[in-house]
Order: sequence, then C-alpha cells, then structure tokens
Amino acid sequence: MLRDRFRQDEVLLGWYSPECFSINLSQDSIFFQRGVKNFEAHRTQAFATFIHEYWHFLINVSTTSRVRDIGIAANQLIRFSKTLQNSWNGLSEGDTILTDLEKQKTLEEQQASRLFHGGKEPSNYSNVDIRDYQITSVTLSEVELPHDGLQEVWQSRTLQMDLICKSGLILRDSFDLGTFAIEESLAYEVEQMVIESEPTLFPYTVARKVAEHLGLRNPTSYEVASICTLALLSGQPQSDLLNITKGYLQFRSRVDDESAFLRVWEDFKPIFKNQIMPVLRDSLSKLREAYRGRGVLQYAIEYVTQKVEVCTHRRLEDPLFDVNVARKMKDDVKDAQDLWDQLTPPYVIQELPFDPERPEVQGFDENFMKDEAFVFDNSSFDGIDPRYSVAFVLFVLNCQQSFMRAHIIDGGFRASSTVVPANARCPYFAVCPHKKRQQIPQWCAESPWMQHVRNEKEACWYGGAVAASMGIVTV
Repeated sequence: MLRDRFRQDEVLLGWYSPECFSINLSQDSIFFQRGVKNFEAHRTQAFATFIHEYWHFLINVSTTSRVRDIGIAANQLIRFSKTLQNSWNGLSEGDTILTDLEKQKTLEEQQASRLFHGGKEPSNYSNVDIRDYQITSVTLSEVELPHDGLQEVWQSRTLQMDLICKSGLILRDSFDLGTFAIEESLAYEVEQMVIESEPTLFPYTVARKVAEHLGLRNPTSYEVASICTLALLSGQPQSDLLNITKGYLQFRSRVDDESAFLRVWEDFKPIFKNQIMPVLRDSLSKLREAYRGRGVLQYAIEYVTQKVEVCTHRRLEDPLFDVNVARKMKDDVKDAQDLWDQLTPPYVIQELPFDPERPEVQGFDENFMKDEAFVFDNSSFDGIDPRYSVAFVLFVLNCQQSFMRAHIIDGGFRASSTVVPANARCPYFAVCPHKKRQQIPQWCAESPWMQHVRNEKEACWYGGAVAASMGIVTV
C-alpha cells in the first residue's frame, strides 16, 4: 500500500494511491480546471506532473508489480475486520483479538512488502547536501519471503554507491533496489519526455544510474523508461532491471533501438506468458474471493481485477505501447489523448485554491468542497443500484484502505482510540458534499469512522467503507 508522492524542490506536486487507482494533483500542479482537462497545455509542468501520475496508473493496471500490494491489502483487510467484529460503531479494538499466528503473518507480509518495494533514499541522503552519486557495485542476497501461502526466494539487490557532496566530500552508502525506485524512475523519465527539469536524485534517477553503471552511456529517457517497463513485467523486477539492461546492451545497434528491446522481450515473453500470467490470474482470483460479500467493495475489486487482466494481456502483444506514445508527447499530444481514451483512469482529484465566491462553499469551512473530483467512469454494474458507479465504489475502496492504513502498526493494528488524528483524515475531506461533512467536519478530519451508522440509507463514502470492512452490508 505504498503511496507514490511526486516532489520537486520539496514541493508536493501529485500523488497516486495504487490500491484504488486514485490520481491526485496538488494546487501547485493545476491541470484540470473546473470541468476541463487541458491537454493542449502540454509543455507545462502541470501537464508533466499529470503524465507522471497517470503513468503510475498505467503501471498499476498493466504490469504485475502492484498486484502483490493489492493482495497483501486484501489479506490485511480480513484480519483488520476481525478487530471490528465486536464493534457496533466501527471502532477497532486493536490486534488484541488476533492470534499470535495472525500477528506473525501480518508482520511477515509487511516485511515482505518493504523488501519488495526497496528503499526510498540512502541513509546519508537527507543529512548532507548531495550534488550527484555513482553506483560502484551491486550485491546479491537471497531471502525467503511468504507469498500466497508459500515461501519464495527473493533475489535482493543492494546498490553500493558514492554520494558526491557539493562540498566535494564523497560518502560511501548503499541503497536497496526495489519496485518503488523502478516505478518512480519510469514515471520520471516519461515526464522528462514532456518537459525537462532538474531531478530530485532519489528515487527518480536510480534506474538511469543502474543503466550507466552497467555500461549504457548517456541513456535516453526512452531507453530507461523501456527498461523499467519490461522489468516491472517480471516477478523479480529488481533483478530483471539489471538483466534487461544487459540484454539491451547486447542487441543495441543505435540510440533508442526499439528493435533491440523487442528482441529482449521475445526472450522474456514465454516466461511472462507461461509462468507469470498464470500466477497473476490465480492472485486476481484470490482477490475476488477475499472481497466477496463486502458490499460495494466486491464490485470495486471486480473492476480492478478486470482492468488488470485486460491491460496485462495487451502487454503480451505490444510491451512498450505506452512508452512509444510518451516519446512523441513533447511535440504532439494526439497519441497521448488516444491512450487516455483507451485507458482512462476512473477519476482524478485536483486540489484547487480556496475560492470564497463559489456559492456551494458559503457558510462552511475553507476546505469544504475546495477541491474537485473529475469523474471519467460513471458506468454502473449489473444487478445493483445504478448509483453505485465505478467511481463511487472506488471512492469507497479508497476510504476503506485509508481506514485500515490509519490503524496499521508493525505486526498488527492499533485500537481506534489510539490513532493519531493527523494520519486519519478522510481522503475526500476537501471534495465530499455529504451533509455529515457539513455538520461534523472535525470527525471527517480526525476520526472519520465516527461517521459510520449501522444500516444507514444514505451513508457517506467513508461510512460505507467502514460497514464493508465490518462485513455487515449488502447491495
């Protein structure tokens, strides 16, 4: 459940929540004005930030790396629900009700997730003023990790590096390579194809530095993005980032050699098709089963799993379909618009400056409906109330993940009474128009599960998420 936050010069520009396909753009990156997406402003930082976060969505739905995260979240939901089983009002009593085995499984999954994601930055990075860095060597270690009830061997990759300070001092450090750095490197390199900017070194330049260390001199953004994309289709992205780079170097005859990448893919495609895809299908099936009977959440997961199945199959036929679009975006956004039309995120949250003149905010706090949710998929599901659209059920899923995330500690869950208010805010605090948001905003900001009422007909998104977490709702 790692959230990808995009910063530049310490300014938060956007973020993405992978478990519910939620793209958020800050008010420092206003790409969506009231009701309009502005593709024509394609040489602006706002467009580049939007593309960065949109690429996280594409990674989410068309590679295998994020399915593991969603599966871990499903396992955690089952245990978190147990902490709510004696509650009538949605308050968790914490992990005292969990068995030692359940706590151990939770801890193992959390440790596996951290290893899979890898590091965000070296230990010395925040302590000194770093100008640049160079990778000096890559070390391998093998760790057994629990996955879907089995033990798998995880090939960990640690980057040994020299951090070059602005003072000239060189510090020796290390960095654990994982999906976080690979995904952020990919999104950043795609963004660079739109508008060039000075990077925050970690984690956005890690894949580029790995490629340079292995002998790919002055790699282009297209080359780094392609290497990252293919690596994220594997079961061990941190290992295959190196293997794919070496394979590309073997076949490469010119800069941006797409045919060399296709030769690398032809070697890897049988493994993806015959080994990784069956595991993916099994994982998606287990996800559906974990959410069955949890109200609108089961429909949210049905949407998520179907989207992943369709898009990963597209990779089989054209593994770099999106990167080939990205390389043209600097001069022409037509293909980017076509890609958007084919793979549209269900919604985007755009932060906006407070506008006291808007009539709907009169008389309320300055955050009431300050921001806007731009919904692009309002389709409904067969057999249930049409009010429960795709966007609606994903709003509920996001709230459910936020509800659980606020309670997570190492190896279990804290009681609701001990949750830090700063970690509890409803993700739609500045978007929601519900009457409860108007009446008791403090609850929505600090303990939104308090808004849950059993059998409420017109529950807010968060109230529905609490009910679904408790397993007491049908639709």
